[in-house]
Amino acid sequence: MKLLLAHGWGFDRHFWEPLAALLPEWEHVIDDRGYFGTPLAPAVEGPCLAVTHSFGTMRVLADPPPGLVGLVAINGFERFTALPGKPGIPVRVVDRMLRRFEADPRGVLAEFRKTCGCMEPFGEIDPEPLRADLLRLRDSRPSLLQVPLLTVHGGQDPLLPADMREAGFPGKHTTRLHQEAAGHLLPLEQPALCAEAVKGFIEMTECHCGQKPPVPRGFGLRYVRHSDLPKAPGLDHARRAHITKAFGAASDYDRHAHIQRKAAEALAHRIAALDLPDNPRILEIGCGTGFLTEALQARGIGGEWLITDISPAMIERCRARVGENPGRRFAVLDGEHGTVEGDPFDLICSSLALQWFDDAPAALQRLSGWLAPDGHCLVATLGPGSFREWRAAHEARGLTAGTPAFVPVETFTALAPKALTVEHLIEHHDDARSFLHAVKAIGAGTAHPAHRPLSRRELRAVMTAFEHEGCEVTYEVVTCHLHRAR
Repeated sequence: MKLLLAHGWGFDRHFWEPLAALLPEWEHVIDDRGYFGTPLAPAVEGPCLAVTHSFGTMRVLADPPPGLVGLVAINGFERFTALPGKPGIPVRVVDRMLRRFEADPRGVLAEFRKTCGCMEPFGEIDPEPLRADLLRLRDSRPSLLQVPLLTVHGGQDPLLPADMREAGFPGKHTTRLHQEAAGHLLPLEQPALCAEAVKGFIEMTECHCGQKPPVPRGFGLRYVRHSDLPKAPGLDHARRAHITKAFGAASDYDRHAHIQRKAAEALAHRIAALDLPDNPRILEIGCGTGFLTEALQARGIGGEWLITDISPAMIERCRARVGENPGRRFAVLDGEHGTVEGDPFDLICSSLALQWFDDAPAALQRLSGWLAPDGHCLVATLGPGSFREWRAAHEARGLTAGTPAFVPVETFTALAPKALTVEHLIEHHDDARSFLHAVKAIGAGTAHPAHRPLSRRELRAVMTAFEHEGCEVTYEVVTCHLHRAR
């Protein structure tokens, strides 16, 4: 299968060089609209996956190659300007660009590229294709294609407003990947993330014997082989028991778990927006002291609940928080390896528990098998950007931190989630000692199994370095939403 790479307005084929270098396994067909030189419109023979950026998505939608089996739209859109009831860029903004373009095409192009985040100089331009494509940006309304589609967007995109990103590409064929800290030039800013997204998507769309595969209904996990999922570092039974004991002993959890509370509230907000049945069957994994349970019930989500945690002490604290109810059952459960009897669930949810699993992606695949038709699995976990300041303080002294080996965000794309978002929450501490005390107080002080404990002298040096940089700690919260088709 070939990769067709289509650039956006104001760029050319060289835009794809960082990403293309990370995808050497596939033949590349790269077009060029000729904004800065000779245009290229190579024919695409046989099955292909289109990887598009920004306006390049509209171009492929308007003229798809005959062998198209899927589309990865990075910072893309099917319509640029707003319509009544449909968000987009106001038409007057593009009209103003067109008027200015007549007098100063280089100035308009330079300003646009600067807005996108590109400060690199450019050579001679051909104003005609640039002007023609500005008109297409204003007026074109290509139809959506009935092929699998992955959208990849940045939460800090300076060009596309949030409501436009969220409303784009409606329909059951669409999977969404959201990188909160990224902008409008994802293939340049984060080519590795884009490459992993493309590779994961190819596994779902790759054709065999020249035949176009059927469109996956809802991109269910039945299309992912367990053996294909990258494996997270394993935990031994002794360490699992230590983790259980640590959380059970975290009597002061609520007073220190500020980030955990914020993450639970954000996840509850997402879940409350789902179209759940009137009396859903709900499974919560890793309930802790009940932040997510309470937040969901405060939003009126009732039904038949099974509320679980690996720690009996945490179960009792959650029970005390939310109270007894005929619709709530509490049980001790290893969310990664345990089993649940009975009917499937309409909702499986978990907030900041999966980072303690041996293999979180494989566990999510297994949990998704417990979903009822049209069921949802929403989990929040921690990504590798978490505690980066603490790790940096170690690295400054030539040491290695004992923080867990969090699963890379890109790994979750192999699960073909309905949505995948990354957010960064910052916690401030008075000093290094208060940070360490807070981590221990919430039961999260279990080090990576390969970690060598620091000497007192080494620890003091790390604490000094940490305090010198301001005592801030980043939590990278990764939210993964899986959906089973009807």
